[in-house]
Amino acid sequence: MIDPFENIIGQEKSVAYLKQNIASGTLPHALLFYDRDGGEGLPLALATAKVLLARGRDEEEKSTIYERVDTLSHPDLLPLYPIVKKEKLETSEDYLPLFREQLSKEPRITYKEWGDALSLQNTQLSISVKEAEYLEEKLSYRPYEADYRVVLCWLPEKMNVSCANKLLKLLEEPPKGVQFLFVATAPELLLPTIISRVQRIPVHPIMPETMSQWLVKNYGIAEEIGKRIAHLSSGSIVLAKMLLESGEKTTEEALRAYKILTLSMRGNAKEMKQESEELHTESREYLTALCKELADAVREAFICGLTSAEQDQEVLLYSRKDNIRIVRQLSCVISGRNVEQISDAIDTARKELMQNVSAKMVFFDLMLQLFKSFSARA
Repeated sequence: MIDPFENIIGQEKSVAYLKQNIASGTLPHALLFYDRDGGEGLPLALATAKVLLARGRDEEEKSTIYERVDTLSHPDLLPLYPIVKKEKLETSEDYLPLFREQLSKEPRITYKEWGDALSLQNTQLSISVKEAEYLEEKLSYRPYEADYRVVLCWLPEKMNVSCANKLLKLLEEPPKGVQFLFVATAPELLLPTIISRVQRIPVHPIMPETMSQWLVKNYGIAEEIGKRIAHLSSGSIVLAKMLLESGEKTTEEALRAYKILTLSMRGNAKEMKQESEELHTESREYLTALCKELADAVREAFICGLTSAEQDQEVLLYSRKDNIRIVRQLSCVISGRNVEQISDAIDTARKELMQNVSAKMVFFDLMLQLFKSFSARA
């Protein structure tokens, strides 16, 4: 018997909760899988959809249903995801062939990968009110084959206000036999009224031992390599795969993050202004990824400052070997006195970018704040 959850890695508690409540018929009508970009959230939501849509079917029918869910071709599965509105391309359904293609390559698809597939040029993805209107119309009909209609919304935080308000009405008065599955990486950006109407399902980073075993089993690599990559991946299958392909080569976003932090340590206003103007031409997806790299670098530097032994640092730090030198430099200006302030400034910058604030203003202000914090520590 095929178990739809068998390929979900490191989410035992959440899987047990879902299985128990589906079997007992007590699953809340709206679930929010809160995850980080490229995590197990979307595969977990798809596995949940498979079980719901295949209830009461024999094993042969279930196998066919599972395949149709994987390809988003089941008529009772309604996928929503952020898009760019172009001529004659206005809803998720219009982009379905492309989204299917990306999902078939990697079910743990990242926001950046989807943006790259759409060939974005400094344009932010969104879910418009037209999607909610289309969904409302679809949900007015009875299910085609299953007992449920399953709405699977990836990155609901990308809904504009009009869409969020319209969807809220559906959550407040859900049509009979409709299950909502949301997969968010920034749930704090959702309307509080939406948050209050969903059951939150945590999606955790994969533990190093579990990750290492998975890598050794699936890629046939040596245990020592598996352990090293598992450690560097910070619990992300997507990052682990990237490390397998590129070794310990530093990503372009990470290099840019270190450059920003170095400029902030120098405090040269002319250099910071020039960098912020160059960043203004980058896509929102690149810039939000850059904020994550900044936060990771600050974390590494803070931990580095807590221990002087290189052997301990190798265990505690997730930085690639070629970045350790700059992490140690940063550790001289980051401590318990300013790390929270620095982290808050980076998080504020990330939120402002997602709200379409000018990237030039966001990063120039951020670098000024970082310089002030670093100077206070020094």
